[in-house]
Amino acid sequence: MEAKNKRQEFSSQCKSIVFNVYNYIKTIFPDENKTELKNRVVAATGISLATRRRIISEGATLQATENSDGEMKFSSPRKRKRKCTITDIPPWEQTDIRNMIYNFHKTEHCRVTLTQLQEKLSAEYDFSGKRTSLHTIIRKLGFKWRKSKNNRRLLRQTYFPTYNN
Repeated sequence: MEAKNKRQEFSSQCKSIVFNVYNYIKTIFPDENKTELKNRVVAATGISLATRRRIISEGATLQATENSDGEMKFSSPRKRKRKCTITDIPPWEQTDIRNMIYNFHKTEHCRVTLTQLQEKLSAEYDFSGKRTSLHTIIRKLGFKWRKSKNNRRLLRQTYFPTYNN
């Protein structure tokens, strides 16, 4: 089974080239009807009909609202940032994790490790994240791993983040 083709996004430079080709063909063949002109643009540039339609309509709107410099600026596609839902936890859960780290030595009678902390969080709070996500959460809470005198790695809080509510 083949996947659906996604709409192809072009940079602003590619869009301006296609629009300039359209205008150039329009000046060369002034008596030709619009569909034949547009088919010539598709044949010259190698883009699809829908993409050509989108670029020409965007160029027409940009020509109507041109800058004072006389330049047209097409829009470029932007990178979409994914929002990570596991590391963006609410403040009350941050407080629970922080208190769990503070009391870990008293309750578990050992040093804090990511694996043990992950096991305890998954047992008590249904935490579904992996070790790397837990490490990111701990770093956001202001904790860092530091070496002690006997080369053991200890978890220390280096700063206390403030909450803007």
